[in-house]
This record gives sequence, structure tokens and C-alpha cells, in this order.
Amino acid sequence: MLLKQRLVLFSRFSRDAVLLHLVSPNRQSFLQRCASAILAIASMCVVPGCATGKKPAAKRPIIVDRSIHTDGAPAAERADDVAETINPSQSASPVNLASMESFLQADDDTIAPKADSLKPPPNAGKPETIWTLQELKSLALQNNPAVKQAAAAASKADGVHNQTGLRPNPTVGYFAEEIGDAGQAGLHGAFLSQTFVRGDKLAWNEQVVGHEVQMRRWNEKSQRQRVLTDIQIHYATALAAQQRLQLTEAFRKVAEQGVKISEQRVEARFAGRADILQSEMQLSQIDLAIRQTELQIDAAWKQLAAVAGLPQLARRPLQNNTELITNRNKSDDALSELLSSSPLLAAARHRVSRAKANLQRQQVQKTPNVTAQLGTGHDYATGDAFANVQLSVPLPAHNQNHGNIHAAWSEYCEAKQNIRRLEMQIRRDMAAEMRDYKSAMAAVEQYRDVIIPKAKETLDLMKQAQAGGEYDFLRVLTARRSFYDASINCVDACQALTVADAKINGQLLTGGLNGTIETPLSTGLRGQALSQQ
Repeated sequence: MLLKQRLVLFSRFSRDAVLLHLVSPNRQSFLQRCASAILAIASMCVVPGCATGKKPAAKRPIIVDRSIHTDGAPAAERADDVAETINPSQSASPVNLASMESFLQADDDTIAPKADSLKPPPNAGKPETIWTLQELKSLALQNNPAVKQAAAAASKADGVHNQTGLRPNPTVGYFAEEIGDAGQAGLHGAFLSQTFVRGDKLAWNEQVVGHEVQMRRWNEKSQRQRVLTDIQIHYATALAAQQRLQLTEAFRKVAEQGVKISEQRVEARFAGRADILQSEMQLSQIDLAIRQTELQIDAAWKQLAAVAGLPQLARRPLQNNTELITNRNKSDDALSELLSSSPLLAAARHRVSRAKANLQRQQVQKTPNVTAQLGTGHDYATGDAFANVQLSVPLPAHNQNHGNIHAAWSEYCEAKQNIRRLEMQIRRDMAAEMRDYKSAMAAVEQYRDVIIPKAKETLDLMKQAQAGGEYDFLRVLTARRSFYDASINCVDACQALTVADAKINGQLLTGGLNGTIETPLSTGLRGQALSQQ
């Protein structure tokens, strides 16, 4: 019975060695390869413990002769004779992309991709060739057209504010009367006229427009925050696509080697064509994933450059900032902080103040202005000088501004309800974003602490079993695919976490290229004050 078990183990150990010796397209003749295979089998016939009946020694991995090459490359199905030394916590970290890449690659030089395949662009490690999030934010604030548009709107309100409270200019004129009467030259003189605006209408004008200026300044701050949030979202999208591309390219090298191994097994009649088709299908899926990821990177970069206001911005690798996101949690006070600091609510509060000031402004509109005129002249008929004084006041007999007062009161009520609407909207949106944030954080922690470590442990066990002859390379490739899928899912979770974090930190403001919010600008208050209508 013991001898039978040893023969079974022997057959498992020797199978891969015989296969690689027989199918290797080397310069050796077939007989030489057969002899070499026989020597490999004979070297395993001496099993420790057979003669003495003691417990056999631990299994040793089969070491395939490195002198045998396939298409000029080292043999691909050598057992893994070098143990993995990657720290489990490090390899499972969702932000440690280098560990994932190295683990997805084979742990020997027969399967690992060439060094140039994952090499970053020249000088990619230098600060001038890597875009940081802060650099792109600074560029966006300087070049985004929506930010400039909002700044111009605020500047326009400043101009109206400066104009609306100015006193009316005096009027200077010349008059002539009774010219030609009895052949005389008549009366000639000059006058000075001035309108005095009563009821502090001009001061109320300034107060109304002053709140409009503040509203537009808060709108400008809102627009700046929208741009910053969009930059961070598109940055996270491009960075995640960049990481997925690196992981997928690393795994493609392993999948490509799996196709070669399947072809070798079919040639040696240890497998059927279905194994080749399965390997090729997996490789095609990976090629499709690479193509789609490249398109995602291109689209995300174009969106990022558009929000920055620089469509021709040079494309460079992005610095990974996910570590900062995964190391912090949102507190339950985020909602109260947002309600107290939201620029949308600040602008809405100034709108209420503006409506209240306008209501008071309309109530004093019926207070009549006084127009005074002083004139002096000379009577050429008598040779006497004379003076003329006039005062005029409009009588509010028919128009006491009731309609404008009613409209101002309605505007005040609407502005107050607008604040309550915005508060409810912020509560609703914050609940959704906190849900997404906590869900993404749970996913990141689960992948980082549980799923990826288990996928790594499974792959370790599969490689050990392969070294013992229990599993072939394709089984190990399947385990590597599971680790790859977990790594990609972890990158996706990190992207979702970063996006949710950006929206919460950005006060739920997005739409960096949307049109600026048009707030009311009371350009007609000055004319209303002077016309008395």
C-alpha cells in the first residue's frame, strides 16, 4: 500500500517534467530529449524513507532544467521554487498598487513580464512630469471660464452698487422771456436746479444692491468649489483607470504565458483544444479590458483638461492620493458643518436680506422728492436785476406704490422658503453621499483586510500544490485571476470612495462648467427713486 502511494506521488511529480522535456522545440534530437526525460524520471525514483520504512521526507519542488527553452524564452511551467515574501497587509492594501502588480506577475523570471513593459515614462518620477491634484486645481481656478464668468458677474454687481446710491446731478440752465415785447430785449437770466431725494431711497438702494453683490460673490465661491470638486472627481476617475491599466497589463503577461502552456499540453496530448480556447478567451477578455481602460483614461483626461480650461493640457501620469482618503472617516457632524458653511445657503440668506431691504425700500417710495430751483437775471426793459426761486413736490394722489410693495413682500416670503428648500435638499443629498461614502469605505476595508489577503493565501496554497505536482499552471492561473479581479474591484471601491469624499468635502457642489447662477440685479431702483413712479 505504501509503495502504491509513492508511485502515485511519483507519477504526479514526473508528469510536468516529462512533458516539458518532450515538447520543447530545442535543437536536441527527439532521442536526446527522451533520454533527458528518462534521467529526470530516474532522478526521482530514489524516495527517502523507502528502504528504512521511515516517514518520507517533505516533498521538494521539481526544478526544470533552465537550459531548455521554448521560442528562445525560459520554460514556462517551472514550479515556483521561490516563496513569496510580500507582506500580506502590504499586498492587500488598496492603495499599494506596486505590490498588486508584482503579485499578479509570476514569482519567477519565466512568467514575469519584461522590465520595460511596466516601466513608467522617462523621468516619470520627477515632479515636473507627474501631475498632482493641487497643481491641476490651481490651473483650473486660473483658467476655468465659469469661474471667470462668475467673477465678472460679481464685478458687474459692484458697479451697479456704486452707481445706485449716487445723488442726482444738479441742472444748470439759461432762460429768456418777453423777448421783443414792446421792442425790448426782455428778461434774461440763469438758473440752478437740484432734486433732493427723500425717504433715504438712495441709501436703501445701496443696501438692496449690496446684498446682491454678496449673493454674486457667494455664487463665485460656489462656482470655484464646483470646479475644485469636478477636478477631484475626474482626477480620481483617471487615476483609477491608470491603476486598472497597470494591473491589467501585468496580468496579461501571465495570461499570455497560460496560452503557451495550454498549447504545449495539447501537443503532448495531456489536454484538449478546449483548454487552448479557454486560455485564448481569457487573454482576449484581458485585451478588451486594456482597450476599454485606455479609452476611459483618455476620456477622463479630456474631461479633466476641459474643466481646467486647458483642452491642450499635456497628458502625464497622475500622483496617487488615495492613501489620504482611505485613512480618514467622515464624522456625523458633516451635515451640521455643511449647513453652517454652504455657499449656496449663504447666498440664499443674502437673498432674504435683499428681499427684506427691498420691501422697506418700496415702502418709502411714496415719500415725495423735492426739486428746488434758484434763478437770477436782468430785465432789459427797466434795467433791474431780479431773482427766481421755485420748489416742486409730486403728489402721490394716484400711485402710492402698493403693487411694488406687494411684490416685494411676496419675494421676501419666497426667499425664506428657498432657504428651507435648500436645507432639505442638502439633507437629502448628504444622506445619499454619506451612504455612498460609508458603503465604499466598507468595500475598501473588506477588500484590504479580508478578500485580498484570502486571495493571496489561496494563490500561495495553489502554488505550493503546483510545486508538489497536484495542480498544473492553469489552476494557478485561475487563482491569479481571482487575485486580479479582487485587486480591480478594490481599485473601483477606492475610486467610489474618493468621488464620495470629494463631493462631501466639496459641499455637494458639482458642475464646474455649468452656467453661473443668475441672481437678481436691481438696476432699476435708481430710476425708480428719481422718477417717483
